[in-house]
Amino acid sequence: QALGGAMIVVASEEAFRQTFQQESGDVEAAGPAIQVSDGGYMTRRLRGAHVGGPRFAEAFREFTRPSEGDRWPASHAAPGARGQPKDGAFLLSSCGYRVKCAAKL
Repeated sequence: QALGGAMIVVASEEAFRQTFQQESGDVEAAGPAIQVSDGGYMTRRLRGAHVGGPRFAEAFREFTRPSEGDRWPASHAAPGARGQPKDGAFLLSSCGYRVKCAAKL
C-alpha cells in the first residue's frame, strides 16, 4: 500500500512501446517521451519484481513514504538512491512487472 500519493499506469508492454515510441532524428514527429526522475534507481531496483510480491510492496512503500524534500535520504543504504527525487509514475505491464519507475511522462 502507498504511504503517500502515487500514480500507477497499467498497460501492455506493446501499448507502452506504441505510445512512447520516438522517431530518431525527427524532433517534430517524435511522440511522448518517458524520462526517469531518479537516474533509473527504482527501475533497476524492481527488475524482475512482481507487483504482488513482497519486494515490490516494500520498495513501493518506501518510495511513497513522505520524506524531506520528497527525496531519498543521503543516508540511504543504496548509493544510487541517495538524494534522488521520489517523483514520477510507475508504469506496469499488464503482466504485473515494472516497465519504468519514477517516470516523468
